[in-house]
Amino acid sequence: MNTSSILDLIYFNCSNNPGLTAIDYEGSTITYEELRQELEHSSEKLDLAGIRPGHRVALAVADKSAFIMLWLACWHTGAVPIPFEPVKNLPELERMHSSSHCQYLICDPIDSEGSSQLELVLRVPIFIFRTATLFLQADKHSDEDIALNFYTSGTTGPPKCVQFSHRAIYNNVMAICRGLEITANDKLFTPISPWLPATLTTVVLPALCAGATLIMSKGTMPARICEQINRKEVTILFAVPYMYTLLNESVVSSSSVAWDKVRLCISCSAHLDAATFKDFYKLSGKSIRSLFCSSEGGAIAYNPSNEQELIRDSVGQPHLGVSIRLLDPEGHEVAHGEEGEIWVSGAHISCGYYGQPELQAEVFQQGWVRTGDLGRLDEAGYLYLSGRLSDNINVGGHLVNPAEIEQVLLLHNGIKEALVYGVSDKYYGSKLIAEIVPLDAQVSADDIIRFCSARLAAYKVPRVIKWTDNIPKGRYGKKLRNQNQAASHILTS
Repeated sequence: MNTSSILDLIYFNCSNNPGLTAIDYEGSTITYEELRQELEHSSEKLDLAGIRPGHRVALAVADKSAFIMLWLACWHTGAVPIPFEPVKNLPELERMHSSSHCQYLICDPIDSEGSSQLELVLRVPIFIFRTATLFLQADKHSDEDIALNFYTSGTTGPPKCVQFSHRAIYNNVMAICRGLEITANDKLFTPISPWLPATLTTVVLPALCAGATLIMSKGTMPARICEQINRKEVTILFAVPYMYTLLNESVVSSSSVAWDKVRLCISCSAHLDAATFKDFYKLSGKSIRSLFCSSEGGAIAYNPSNEQELIRDSVGQPHLGVSIRLLDPEGHEVAHGEEGEIWVSGAHISCGYYGQPELQAEVFQQGWVRTGDLGRLDEAGYLYLSGRLSDNINVGGHLVNPAEIEQVLLLHNGIKEALVYGVSDKYYGSKLIAEIVPLDAQVSADDIIRFCSARLAAYKVPRVIKWTDNIPKGRYGKKLRNQNQAASHILTS
């Protein structure tokens, strides 16, 4: 493998399939030939902005097609892109910066006063993005150079930056291409945001590396998804469980979708329950296949089976080159059929955390990474997930650290104590609950939600506020988060 494999593959497709649509976003299409023509422009812009090899560049751009283009342009220049969900509140951007230590921020247009304030507070150049541009042909980089940093709640503890090398990204993308047998004849559609790293490595890059067509949309509502499937003759659908739940409940999807054109329906980023699987099969005649990934472990397993029960219950077998072992709390490997924590190894895994050596030593050990997931393996090597070890909460595919939200809540002068946890939600996987001990009897749930909305990304804002006189704690003062989660009876304000 040479040092710029992903970009070389994309560039090859620009030459080999010039008339084929590379990206289709809300009716705006870019062929592989047009992709080639635009490639030089973006690298020149980034170069003029002062972005150089090794620079850490935060990307917070709402236009999905433009986000992908800028991402690839960063790779061309040798910079390290760090994807963030587009936000415009300063506290959230400050948290992003403090974790990522970015040297540049590329974002959507904001007013001049806001831009000046950002530069003053973050002390990094703000490169305002206005037009969609791409790069041409990649400069050569070392396989071990960092290709990707992303901000996540990760496996345990506070938010962190996970790093992947160019070699690891290549192996992740090739595993997906092989497992799903993606070709230039495929049209891959996802309503999931590309700034989620899992979307980049499981949908965006595999599509472009295979010379296929990548289709994206702004909306996630069933009617919009169904329209795209019909109009664009989608062959592979990538979605998260709550999107499949929405489709199951929609009259549109049951009456007017040409599901026979779709050869694969893929679920990732959250647990898929048996009821959703069953209802979707009844609706479409298609089995939802799981793609198991983790923040630190990359693409781990895929289920290629044709047996309905096995497809429903298992996330599949490890990708080629991926090793899995399940360990008990003492670090001993468990027998087949027994539950253990999932550890993975291979050329696809993260190379560690940025600037957090102690945490890295805990999570990454002798070429293995702990995923924080619990599961069991059967004799045929199929993996079955059974839960999580950490407090982190999966909200629509986003890993959320409840402690981060609690810290924001405690900034409110009407709150004495706060506890955040998740409860099961059929649409988003989990819904955030904030349990509050108030200092001020006048504080309202609406006040708290507005306060959080001004400081946190939308998916981190609690949906339900509960009032309490006491936050239960263990012997050493640790909040009993799991106990509250299990016993929760939701009282909306």
